[in-house]
This record gives sequence, structure tokens and C-alpha cells, in this order.
Amino acid sequence: MTPDLAMPSVDTLREAFANAVYFHAIGGPLTHNAGCLAEGAMDLEIPIKLCGPQLTSRPVSMPFKGDDLTPLVTKPSAGFAGYIVDISHTNQFTPFGGIADGRLAYLNQSDTAAFARIPDEHLLFVTHENDFASKGGRRHPIAFGLSKGLIAATGAPAGVSDSPPRRPAQFPRHLEPGCAGRARLDLRARTHPSHARGPQHAGA
Repeated sequence: MTPDLAMPSVDTLREAFANAVYFHAIGGPLTHNAGCLAEGAMDLEIPIKLCGPQLTSRPVSMPFKGDDLTPLVTKPSAGFAGYIVDISHTNQFTPFGGIADGRLAYLNQSDTAAFARIPDEHLLFVTHENDFASKGGRRHPIAFGLSKGLIAATGAPAGVSDSPPRRPAQFPRHLEPGCAGRARLDLRARTHPSHARGPQHAGA
């Protein structure tokens, strides 16, 4: 992790981004990871603004599920403390000027994000990153985000102990009908470290 990505305190973040973080998408609506980052900012009591009220994600993991985001929508302008530009739909760098002294970062969760290249002066949050295909620059790998709704849907039911499971965890059984196979991959099962090597076979 580069020094500028060292984790600051919550109070430092609130002060630095008191004038809100603006989320902007190029070539389509804001993607899942943009929504997760926006949810996280709000949980830290950092105000946010969005370029549009729609997010693209699967129903089981949709950020802000059921929320009306229209009041958060505004046109891009100078004056915000930070800007995150989502280039997942185009997988190409797009200049984003006119932001005065606002901090600027890019986000790319495209399946081919590892091949995208943006100027080195900009920070890029990128999924599907690997050392063999990386294009270099100020790239910070980011996993497929866990929305608040997904965390709630996969949490332990009330009254159920969070102690280590007796058997390896499985996909949640309460997936809605018709849930696609890839959507199931979004639901990472929480497995106790004792199961990390898989089942032990007799005689092993």
C-alpha cells in the first residue's frame, strides 16, 4: 500500500471530505462498487452526491436497495471535496476537469480493468488486478464490494451463535429464485480458518 493510502482516522476523513464526495460515471450508470463506496462514505457521516439515481448491480447485492437516491443527484461542478469517476463501462481514461482543488480518483470494475491505463497522477481503484497484466500507475486493487444489503442478507439470524461452524460454510440458502450462478459468487461464505485447507480425509 502506498503511503497516501495509509488509513487515516474517521475524524480526519470527515474533516477532509466535509464538502462531500461526488460520484460520476462515464458511459452508463454508477456501478456496484461505486454504490458500495458511497454507502461507506455515508456510514462515516461523509456527505455524498451522485451523477444519477440508478446503480447497476445484481438484485441480491444492490447498494442502497429500495432507497430513493434522487435527492442526492446533482450535476458535476467545482466545490466538492472529492470526486470518484467510474470508468467501468468504457474501460478508458476520461479527463475530468473543472474541479478546482478537489481530490480526484478513478474506479474501474470492468472484467478487463487490468488492461486499462490512466495517467500516473491519478489514483485508480481497480478490480481484477494482477501483477502479470497490470498496466502500472497508481493502482489500488479493490475487491467486489459488500453492500449493506448483502451484509445483512448473509449475516447470522437473530439468536444464532457466531461461533465456528461444525462444517465448511455453504452458499446461503435464502437466495431468491432464479439467482444466476455468477451472482452466487458474489456471496462469499464466511468460513472458519480451521476449514481453510478443506476437508481432511482419512489416512491423510
